[in-house]
Amino acid sequence: MIFDYAIDPGSMSAQSYLRFLYDNIGFENGRLILGLPEMSIWVSEVKENISTDPQVNRKEMEILLNHLVKQGFSKIIPNIDDRKDWYNNARDLLMSGKIRGIISDHDTDFISPAVLSRVYPEWNVPRDVYIKRSYSEFFSVIAPIVRHAKRIKIIDPYFDIMEERFYKFLRICSDSASNSWQTNIEVHIDHRSCRSYARVDFEKDWREIREKEISRRPNVNIQILAWSEMSNGLRIHDRYLVTENGGIRIPRGTDIVGGSDYADISLLSNTMAVQIYSNYPSNGNSTQLRLISSHRI
Repeated sequence: MIFDYAIDPGSMSAQSYLRFLYDNIGFENGRLILGLPEMSIWVSEVKENISTDPQVNRKEMEILLNHLVKQGFSKIIPNIDDRKDWYNNARDLLMSGKIRGIISDHDTDFISPAVLSRVYPEWNVPRDVYIKRSYSEFFSVIAPIVRHAKRIKIIDPYFDIMEERFYKFLRICSDSASNSWQTNIEVHIDHRSCRSYARVDFEKDWREIREKEISRRPNVNIQILAWSEMSNGLRIHDRYLVTENGGIRIPRGTDIVGGSDYADISLLSNTMAVQIYSNYPSNGNSTQLRLISSHRI
């Protein structure tokens, strides 16, 4: 659902190409620009190329590029060979499965930016997927989302870390977190729906699960927040995974059950992801819900 692309800054020679990227790049579209070269250099080279166009609108160009800087770049830092040029490094990344496609007019093997609007398999990214609720298939969807994030919010009223089917999902998030920064994972539950919450040794038991079943990585923090409805009756119901970049809806829950059971997962729009993210603050100051307790494990 989330894929990186190598986009040749030397091929961004028309402002119309930038407009197309503006409409089609970003977390909610499932496509991100890999920093090849790094973002600041990429932006500088694109500006230089487009500035030679006599029809360029500089104000619009700045708006389009600022949008891409804020929402369009992958946070993954690619491993490249300094002895190779851009094109051969991009080929290596494609062959190793690190990127989904190469956008460049340098070679007929690549997708030219002039024809991106046509239907190309590499450019066609599904916003919705239907997968088996197995560890491997959940991992294939969750890992690319988590590796870009510094704060991950799992929202599921029935999430019970004492049950293997749930802590496996948390394990995916922990194992997929980037080594490049500190990652905070929050699990937001309904205090009445999570059965283990009522136990006297609730926090102790959860800590034991963290030690035994979820990798203890020094750069990954996990926090459990239990909520109750407010006077207006609003309760946690739908299931989501959201980050500061975007998120997904998981209507049937985050538990991994395997077998022949399936899950339908869909990308959230940026507007929806921001709203859901803000509804579940880690400090408990929500205007929608009442925090019962918070535990760091």
